[in-house]
Amino acid sequence: MHPVPRLVRPLTLALSAALLLSAVVSASLALLGPVLSTPAQVSWVLVGFEAIVIVAAVFGVLFGRGRFEESPAMALACIAGTVLLASALGWQGANRALLGVSLTPLLAGRALAAGVLGAAAAACILGPHPRAWRRALLGAAMTAPALLVGAAVVTGSGRRVIDALLGQSPVQQMAVTVAGALVVGGLLAAGAHLVIRAFEDPVGAPPADGGPTSSRAA
Repeated sequence: MHPVPRLVRPLTLALSAALLLSAVVSASLALLGPVLSTPAQVSWVLVGFEAIVIVAAVFGVLFGRGRFEESPAMALACIAGTVLLASALGWQGANRALLGVSLTPLLAGRALAAGVLGAAAAACILGPHPRAWRRALLGAAMTAPALLVGAAVVTGSGRRVIDALLGQSPVQQMAVTVAGALVVGGLLAAGAHLVIRAFEDPVGAPPADGGPTSSRAA
């Protein structure tokens, strides 16, 4: 069992409460759409995925109040992943808008919150291991270009940037696509390897109390 850093639980409680409030408001507006706007219809897809966010946020609140002591990192990782995935699917299923207002800022805020919770989960495992932290941060930086490309693909402004880089010439499009895939793919593979090694380091480190070491090598 990995110890939970002092600030992780209050931070999780605050973020989860904000996520819970935003999901309740969003789901309520989706349900009341026909009442608030005549041409609008109930966005059942958004309601369903916001309900999932509500459940994940409730678990986050419970974590912030001291629950899930045996596997805090796994609990935080599950909460973060559920919030991010449900928010993205709800955003897409609602055609990226609710009552004529773009849901992209809400998705961006949810993604930021999920990232913070994911970092908190990492902190529970990496703990006081400087080498592991260095590897994790370097790996995260190397995977960032792939995440940026993914975000660009699903946004209008991002697709316009990609189209501008590709140009009109088939030769240029092929060259940019192949070069970009090699660079981004290579960085993603190397970054993922470093992140995995970072999380292996604390597993193989000697216990702080001087007891027997883990059977797994770092």
